Amino acid sequence: AASAAQCVDMLQDLKTGYLLYIKPKYQFIGQFVGSFFGIFFSVTAYYIMTEAFPCLSDINELNNCPFQAPAAQAWYGFALALNSGIPFLDAIPKYSFWALIIGAIIGCSLTLLSKLIKKTKFKDYSKYVISSNAMGLA
Repeated sequence: AASAAQCVDMLQDLKTGYLLYIKPKYQFIGQFVGSFFGIFFSVTAYYIMTEAFPCLSDINELNNCPFQAPAAQAWYGFALALNSGIPFLDAIPKYSFWALIIGAIIGCSLTLLSKLIKKTKFKDYSKYVISSNAMGLA
């Protein structure tokens, strides 16, 4: 989900750049430079934070840490459910797979609907089709 959110953010950046008449080449260069230096900055910041607060790197101490990380705890629970075998499989709802399939079908259908409407005489109404990106992030 996090990687999908990053992809959506990148695409939205390109859309914003398009609306502001910025060439995609320059946007790509800017995002590449920011990503390149961001790697070094984030790793350095992580080491500084874990030196100051060792509880950040120990999952057993996460509940006693002054920095609560609800997203990290959610991913930890998800990883436990998937990797701990049969007892934790009951924690995953039985119909999750079908919800995933239905969500994918709806998302693809909305995108196709918007594209198809743009090719008809009703192209002005394509802006009223719900954005599947927005639905996915919500």
